[in-house]
Amino acid sequence: QATRSMVVAADVGASPWVEVSREVGQLDAHVRYEYWVTSSTRVGEGAASTIISQTPSSTVAARIRSFAQTVEVEGGSSFTLPCAVVGSPTPTVTWSHLGRDNIPHAQILADQSLHVPVAGTDVAGNYTCHVHNPSGRDEINWVVEVVQTPPAPTLRVQYATETSIHLSWNPPGNGGKPITGYVIRYCLEGDNTWVEEPVEPGEVSHSVQYLQCGSTYHLQVAAVNLVGRGEGSPVVNTRTRGAAPRQPRHQDLISVNSSSVTLHLYTWPSGGCPITQWAVEYRPHSEAGFTPLASHLAGDTDSFTLPELAPLTWYQLRITANNAAGSATATYDVATASLTGATLAPESVIKVVESQGASLYLDPHVLAPVVSGIACTLALLLCVGLLVSRGRTHFMKGEAAPSGEIPRST
Repeated sequence: QATRSMVVAADVGASPWVEVSREVGQLDAHVRYEYWVTSSTRVGEGAASTIISQTPSSTVAARIRSFAQTVEVEGGSSFTLPCAVVGSPTPTVTWSHLGRDNIPHAQILADQSLHVPVAGTDVAGNYTCHVHNPSGRDEINWVVEVVQTPPAPTLRVQYATETSIHLSWNPPGNGGKPITGYVIRYCLEGDNTWVEEPVEPGEVSHSVQYLQCGSTYHLQVAAVNLVGRGEGSPVVNTRTRGAAPRQPRHQDLISVNSSSVTLHLYTWPSGGCPITQWAVEYRPHSEAGFTPLASHLAGDTDSFTLPELAPLTWYQLRITANNAAGSATATYDVATASLTGATLAPESVIKVVESQGASLYLDPHVLAPVVSGIACTLALLLCVGLLVSRGRTHFMKGEAAPSGEIPRST
C-alpha cells in the first residue's frame, strides 16, 4: 500500500482562514491512498494530523476543503468567507445566512468565497456554504461575530466643590467584547487642551481633582473594550464652586492717620476662591491719574500701608482683587487726619464713579454740604439784616416823639 506525506509551513499569527493545499498527481486508479499533514517550527516538527484515505476516481463527489470556523469581525469592516470545493463534475455552490438564501449586499467571488463589504450588527450569525454535484453534496458553517467599540455612556454630574467635580455614568453595552476601562476627558472653558484620566472597568463614578476654582469645565466619558475606545458621551458643562471677589465695606477695609492709609486686605470677601493677587493704586484728588503702588501683590498679603501721605488731604484709592474666578475693583475716597487727629469729614463709605480728572467739588458727597452751608449762611445774614432794620426803625421813631412822651409800641 502506497503512502505519501506532505509538510506544510505557516507563519505564527496567520489569519484563521488562511488555507494551504496541494494536489497530488500521477496516482494509480482504484488504489486507495492515505494522507496526513504535519507542521514544523524552529523547535521541530509537530504531531501529524488525522490520516485520511482516498481512491482516485474519474468522478468525485462534491466536497468542501475549507474548514468551518467562528470568526470575529470588527463592525464597519469588510470580510470574506472562503469555500474551496473539489469534485468532478465541478460542484454548484450556494450560500445562505441564517437559513436565508438572499444575503443583502453580499457577493460570491470567482473562487466561491462570500464577500461582505460592510459588517454591521445585522450581518452576524451563521453562514452556510452548500455544494453539490451528481456524485454528492457537502456544506460547512461559518459563525460570524461582529464586534465593535462600546457605545457612548450617559454622563451625569453628581456635585462639584471648589476644586473637584464628581461624575457618574451608566455602563453602556460592551460592543461584543468585555469593557476594559473608561476614559474621562475634560478641559477648561476657553482652553482647547483636553486632559484624559483612565478609570478601572468596574467603576461607574469618578472624581476629577485639582481643578480651577469658580471655573467652567467641559467633561466627557468613553468606554474601552478589546476592539478599542468607543464614542464619547455628549459633553457635559459644569462649574466648580466659587466666584470672583466681592467689594468690602469702607470701614472694614481702611484705617487712616495723618500720614498713611492702611488697607486690611484680610477683610476682603474672597467669593469662595482664594485671592491670588492684589493691585493697589492711589491719587490725590488734585491729580488726574492714578499712581500704581503694587501691581502684583501676593494674594496672601494681610495688610498694605500707603505711607508718606499729606495731612488733611483727600485721596482716592483703587484696589483690585484677583482670584481664579475673576476680579473685583473697588474705588474709595479717604481723607488723612490732621497732626492732632482731626478729620476733614466723618468717615463714610464712598464708592467713586471713575472719571479721569473729575473735580472733587462735583462729587455729591462734597457738593451737598457746601450748598447747605451757603444756604444756612445766607439765611442767617437775612435774619440779621431784618433785625438790624427793625431796630433802626424803632430808634428813629423814639427820637421823633415829644419830650416826656413815651412812644407807642409798634
